[in-house]
Amino acid sequence: RTNPIKTLKMVNALNSHEAKENIMTGVTTYENDMPLLIDKIHELNKDAIILATTVYTMSDISKSVVYKVTTKSQAEIADSLNNWMKNNLPSMGVEVVDVAHALKDYHGEEELSNLDENDIHLSDAGHMFVYRLMYDEIVKNHPELSCEESEDVIQVRKRKEDKKDNKVEEGIHSKVKELFERTLNRDDFVYDENKQLLQMGISLMEILDISRNIEIQFFNGEEVLEMPTYNLQTCIKPQYYIDYIEGKQKRSILDHLSDLKHYSSIEEKKEAESKDSAGMKMIREYIYKYLNDDMVKVEENYTFFKELDMNYVDWASVLFSIETVLNLSLDRARTPDPEAVTLGQIAQDIERVL
Repeated sequence: RTNPIKTLKMVNALNSHEAKENIMTGVTTYENDMPLLIDKIHELNKDAIILATTVYTMSDISKSVVYKVTTKSQAEIADSLNNWMKNNLPSMGVEVVDVAHALKDYHGEEELSNLDENDIHLSDAGHMFVYRLMYDEIVKNHPELSCEESEDVIQVRKRKEDKKDNKVEEGIHSKVKELFERTLNRDDFVYDENKQLLQMGISLMEILDISRNIEIQFFNGEEVLEMPTYNLQTCIKPQYYIDYIEGKQKRSILDHLSDLKHYSSIEEKKEAESKDSAGMKMIREYIYKYLNDDMVKVEENYTFFKELDMNYVDWASVLFSIETVLNLSLDRARTPDPEAVTLGQIAQDIERVL
């Protein structure tokens, strides 16, 4: 969440040719072995009911752009495998439970995964969710196997209903203020929606706690807040969170890309790149990497905030990437008014170092 360089390395590794080959080897093994396993089960018990669940990836249980980009290759292969399962296993006497599709379409309030704890596995609620899918699939085809809900299932369902009934509509500002106070739990804290978090004495770790609680309360636990990597405390005011809640802040890089101008052809892009200085080449490279799109228009007279329509998160992350590699502080890009600085001016700073 806070280190674009490490994120980029991870994305490249997981989407490498070698990683894809390793995954495809597993898929081939599955498709070859599954019919043999099914035959053996039926040989041992001709009346056995066999369920197979489709394979989900992290992108199915999180709306986070990082997970979607990171698992892009795996998700494509998983989709192919899942289609194979749905097309082939029923004819072998196997009932397929489409867990991947159900998780992807889930819009409830329970957090179905432990991704926020750096654990790729499903949460208790996620396991209960999958159990219900499997139970419903069995009972649909074998109604004689239906049974009373267990006490655990009843409690989970009751908890959801209570949470729904207890919702109280209030103003967004008052909700955010209450969330700040509840998270910080400090006698010396005074909330001011017009102050930066640094001015309110909020530490970096407290910001991360507040951000996670915002996601839990307003976004069903989905990771949607993109945190600036540079000077976190001075980039954010409470309004930053409110813009997300009200839908004014761009929730993902993918949404952002649809608003940007793109080169109409490879030839047009090559023509623009032929005029680049060394500094502009560097800026262009990191903007392409960050957006994961090398057809976005990047010109010397562009600014991060106007033509590229970037927010403080995008801007800080790209600069952080450049600075880390060059061991350089791009002060011109931040003061006195970063919104007015062009890419060409930043490129001049880079060229001095190069």
